Amino acid sequence: MNATRTSVAVIGFLLVCCPVFGQPAEPLTVGRCMTPAEFRASGLHRLSAAEMRALNAWFNKTIKKAVAIGRDSRPAKSPVGAITLEDIIKDIMNGTIIAADGQFLGTISANRVDPKSISNQVGMYGGAVGRFSIFSKVGRYGGEIGQYSPFNKITAKPPQIFIDDKPVCYLTVNRLKSPRFDPHALKAWVESRR
Repeated sequence: MNATRTSVAVIGFLLVCCPVFGQPAEPLTVGRCMTPAEFRASGLHRLSAAEMRALNAWFNKTIKKAVAIGRDSRPAKSPVGAITLEDIIKDIMNGTIIAADGQFLGTISANRVDPKSISNQVGMYGGAVGRFSIFSKVGRYGGEIGQYSPFNKITAKPPQIFIDDKPVCYLTVNRLKSPRFDPHALKAWVESRR
């Protein structure tokens, strides 16, 4: 794997795992995307304030480029060896999202007319006001305070992604849950398909 592909793979990992992806209200920093133990183990705590500012500036510029790749790319036009947001999502494509209380929360699919797809923006699983939509800002399955919402940073009961009836990871911004998939990356992918 060459250096460019390695860099793009790292960016893809950050898009999926960074718990603050897609939240422009707060500045995005390397430190916010790592646990304190990871930050210390990486040696980043030894950097000066100026070095951290330079690293965070690069980090933000690189994330913006990666998001643009995810939004603008189409599989047929992707450069050879480039990793897009769609490539990252394909590992969970056609998986189902199940809430901790057992409620079905939709299928991970690009199909915008399938009533079960989270890409159906007028459906109950993908709409902004859908009763069982993780993208609804109100209700128990969406928003930052929903009891079972993947966007609730402190919930002990986030939804999980199932593939072939087996749980593969949590869908959550809660760093204490592992393995996890960041719902902001999933939301960005859904929005890039509209």
